[in-house]
Amino acid sequence: MKTFLIKGPLTDEEVVSSFPLIHLIKEGNPDVKISIVLDEGQNNLYNFLSFKVDVFFLPESKSNLMGVHHFAVNLLEVFNVDVFIDLENSLKSSFLGFSFKAKHKLGYKKGMNSIFLSHKLEGDDKKSNDNPDEKYLKLFCSFLDKDYPDYKVKTFFEKKSNLDESKNREILVVLSNTVDYKNELIKLFLEFEEKKFAISLINKVNLIDGGDFLKELKAHNSSNSFISKNFMTYSELQDGLVESAIVITDIEWVSFISAYLGRDSFLLSRNNKDMPKFKYFESSPMRIAFETGFINLNMEKENQKISDIKGLVDFIHKFLALKL
Repeated sequence: MKTFLIKGPLTDEEVVSSFPLIHLIKEGNPDVKISIVLDEGQNNLYNFLSFKVDVFFLPESKSNLMGVHHFAVNLLEVFNVDVFIDLENSLKSSFLGFSFKAKHKLGYKKGMNSIFLSHKLEGDDKKSNDNPDEKYLKLFCSFLDKDYPDYKVKTFFEKKSNLDESKNREILVVLSNTVDYKNELIKLFLEFEEKKFAISLINKVNLIDGGDFLKELKAHNSSNSFISKNFMTYSELQDGLVESAIVITDIEWVSFISAYLGRDSFLLSRNNKDMPKFKYFESSPMRIAFETGFINLNMEKENQKISDIKGLVDFIHKFLALKL
């Protein structure tokens, strides 16, 4: 059995961008053991993978070369590492593979880190337009000396949903527990033609009851139905995302995971920065940016400027009609 060790990247977007690489490793080596090291305090979004990997957290107190070596020597669950892949690309992270005595150590050159890498690519990000998922796959493919130009992630979620009728799927709304977009959201939901909305508020891992926000929605005279979905674990949230028609959220990582699970999502925002593109997923998230006097819709291939909430709802209606 082959053993892979991966130093995970530092942001939620990059973590989800590493999913295609991990899928490719698993598909090529079904019995592989994959271990991943994240920094202490990071979201463990690898919980959403459709197969098990072992995740370990590097304590902040060991975030130096001596600490990394001590961490590696004492992590007895990981041994005989065949391939180490550095997705952080720092001196500290590359030293992790060296400390585990990995047979092959892969990474992008960045400063002094290359002295601990046995297979390395140039790491000048300014010369590359690649998305993170493309960079990670390119690194591994260069090690294999093999290309996968049409690769797409395959998961057991391709069965999509247990619901017999797709038209019965609810629109899942997952919000941070602050409900920052309260006024816009109430206008948005009330403009819809008859729809079912499931609303969850999230605080880190555990989701909490919709409370006053849901009561305020229900108090309006509307043909729409609003229910609370109180997911308590990543697994329950995952099932909720798979069962939904589309996802509306103000939490970036929820939109990223929705893309991985094959669900279209709209990310609520106050800014119009570009959304990340996921080349190896079936979809990428879309951003709804509420700006002064208009709404910007940032999509994978184009941007649209919409004058008001009603125009936004009309767009989502048409989008849903094409999908369901």
